[in-house]
Amino acid sequence: MFALFLFGVWFIVVLLPVLEKKAKSQPGGVSILPGFPIMPLLAWGLAALLDLAHRQLGYYIIGGLHVILLAVAVVFASKYLYEIKRKA
Repeated sequence: MFALFLFGVWFIVVLLPVLEKKAKSQPGGVSILPGFPIMPLLAWGLAALLDLAHRQLGYYIIGGLHVILLAVAVVFASKYLYEIKRKA
């Protein structure tokens, strides 16, 4: 379940540049690499290594950082969606 959460957060994060380009009316596309799938795999691996040092350490540290990342991503996504709707 932890890995799904990490992948879900990074999936949302890689969509932010698309929303930003749309909000700023910039042409062109964006690449989702390395944001997806490389970054969540690295985070998952780092969590596993931290778990070797202390049980659940990686879960709490990496999971906590991803909760913060998700909160920041939701704020920026909301901002960009507001800008897109305001222009329409």
